[in-house]
Amino acid sequence: MIKKILLPLLCLFLTACSEDSDSAEYASKPPVFAELTCTPLTPGETEVRAGQRFVVTLVQKQKGRLLNTTKYEWSDKQQMLQHKYVPSVIYDNQSQNPTDTIVAPSAGTYNLTFKGTYNASGNTQWWAQKYGANSLSTLSDGTGRVNYLVGGLFYFTVTVEKAIEVKP
Repeated sequence: MIKKILLPLLCLFLTACSEDSDSAEYASKPPVFAELTCTPLTPGETEVRAGQRFVVTLVQKQKGRLLNTTKYEWSDKQQMLQHKYVPSVIYDNQSQNPTDTIVAPSAGTYNLTFKGTYNASGNTQWWAQKYGANSLSTLSDGTGRVNYLVGGLFYFTVTVEKAIEVKP
């Protein structure tokens, strides 16, 4: 009995999905990032300083599309920064630039990493065919590295790494 019901449904699903599987209209796309900016929150301050809060913003050059639950993670290799960020959003409803509010305990260079996992509600293979399943690029100023990874049919992972300088 179960086979009689499930087999026709499976065939219908596979047939319906295959007709437009390569169409850009149904393609999920991750956001494309252009730059990572640091903005001091101390009034009148123009440089990021130790002990003071500042906001790091990952600026999108192109918005993503057909994405739902998205998880964000900010970290630093030294594990010395205090991070405060929104860990998840529904991207198609909240597609603003990812941000992190940070306090650095001391002056120096910090290697900051952003990792966004974007669950797709459309076809990820269009992106993989056009850009590759694992593609690298740099931020517009040439100082940061961006890695776009297609996680099969279900998600994208975007990792951005950039060194930031904190003044005394």
